[in-house]
Amino acid sequence: MDFSEYLQWLYDYHCWATNRLLTLAAAVPPADYQRPHPSGQGSLQHVLTHLYVAEWRWRERCERGGCPLDPPGLPALTTPTALAEALAGEQARWRVVLAATEPDRLVRYQRTDGGVEQQRFGEIVAHLVNHGTQHRAEAAWILTELGSSPGDLDLIVYLRARPAGS
Repeated sequence: MDFSEYLQWLYDYHCWATNRLLTLAAAVPPADYQRPHPSGQGSLQHVLTHLYVAEWRWRERCERGGCPLDPPGLPALTTPTALAEALAGEQARWRVVLAATEPDRLVRYQRTDGGVEQQRFGEIVAHLVNHGTQHRAEAAWILTELGSSPGDLDLIVYLRARPAGS
């Protein structure tokens, strides 16, 4: 497996784990979905929406540079179902970018504070997956306390669940 294939594989894991959380969140009563959690991380809605915004923002940076703040239509994503639909579209767009971008390509972009940075595309993808791990853990904690534990989201669980040869 070359590095490009590895990044696609890593992103597939990221999507699998995030989508498991969104599936469980769809069964959570709306009041629980929107209620702030005592952890200080915000509500389940906030944490899952943050995952989506990060996906969108980093893809926009990789494709266009600049500093996009929020995706269009964000205020309408108030349910897990609406968020899952938006994220499915974002994941499809990411897969196109992953297939077309060399891992060593330098991406120049603007940070939210106005500073300018550049990172290799592969480093950005690794960051995106790692960032997702943190926030999936927060969402899993909230879901578990609501009685809907996602179970193991470990990479090895994903690898064992994949169809043979993929």
